[in-house]
Amino acid sequence: MEELQVDILGLGGSVDLFIPSGNITFGVNDIYRIFPVDFLVVIDAPNRFTPERLEVIKWSTPNSFISHRHEYRGRNDYMKIDLWERTGLPIDLDGDKINVSVFSPFVATIVAYKMFEPEVINLYGVDMTNHPHLSAKAEKIRSDWFPLKKALNERGVEVNVFGNGILA
Repeated sequence: MEELQVDILGLGGSVDLFIPSGNITFGVNDIYRIFPVDFLVVIDAPNRFTPERLEVIKWSTPNSFISHRHEYRGRNDYMKIDLWERTGLPIDLDGDKINVSVFSPFVATIVAYKMFEPEVINLYGVDMTNHPHLSAKAEKIRSDWFPLKKALNERGVEVNVFGNGILA
């Protein structure tokens, strides 16, 4: 039997390395302008996006639109998640709440694990080296990411980050 794999798609340059292969796909924000995904995770409020990006988010058609934001509740595909209120808490892969970080693929990774418990999680487009806000938060991102990666590895999950960026 083949191992279950999940692909997480961010919006960084290495998303170009992604080749659809039939794996379950999670994306963040306005990924639909590049690839359609099975599950879309949006953590930021609508007013954080330009009108063009918000329009892409609005018209995306995933199986589930996953968010903690009440502004998105009107969607037929809305799936509510509960986030911890602050970053830096111990990683909790078993509880009802989701750890939070300043970058959406972190949340998407936890949601994907909790929904499917895959053997492999592949991340593309999580470079963040040219991101207008996140590149300056590299240390914070790493301090959130590496404990998550370790917790997943300890559960036998192989985590692959494609590209050269903050998480590499």
